[in-house]
Amino acid sequence: ILLFICPSSGLLMKHPNGKWNDYPQGYYLTFYCIKLSVVKINMSWEEALEHCKTEHGLTWDKPVLASHDKEEVNLVWIGLRFLGDQWQWVSGAPLESDTLDQCPVHNRCATLNSQGLYETRDCKEELYFICE
Repeated sequence: ILLFICPSSGLLMKHPNGKWNDYPQGYYLTFYCIKLSVVKINMSWEEALEHCKTEHGLTWDKPVLASHDKEEVNLVWIGLRFLGDQWQWVSGAPLESDTLDQCPVHNRCATLNSQGLYETRDCKEELYFICE
C-alpha cells in the first residue's frame, strides 16, 4: 500500500519499505489527501487529544507518518499510545509496526520526530501536536 500526504509544495509518498519520497507539484498519481495541522500550543498528550476533539474534529489517528514543518517543530504528539498490551491509535486500530518498545513502563505516548520516526515520551510532557 502506498500512503500520501499532500503539502502545498508538492507530494510526499510513503513506500511499503517505510521510506518517504518528495515529488514536486504537478506530479500526478491516483491518491487521496488528508489535511493535517500542527497545533503550536504545548499540551500533554491527553490535553492535545481533547483539544483536537473539540477544535478540529479528531486527533490524527491514521497509521501513517505526517509531513510537518521540520524547521519549526521537532516533536509532535500523534494519536498513538500504549493501552493494555499494545500500541494503538485513538481509533482503536493497532500499530502495525514493532519499532516501539512493546512493554513501556513510563513513555506510553508517541510522537513524530523531524525525521518522520515515532518516539515514545511521557504522556505528561507538553508538546505541539497534530490534528486532522
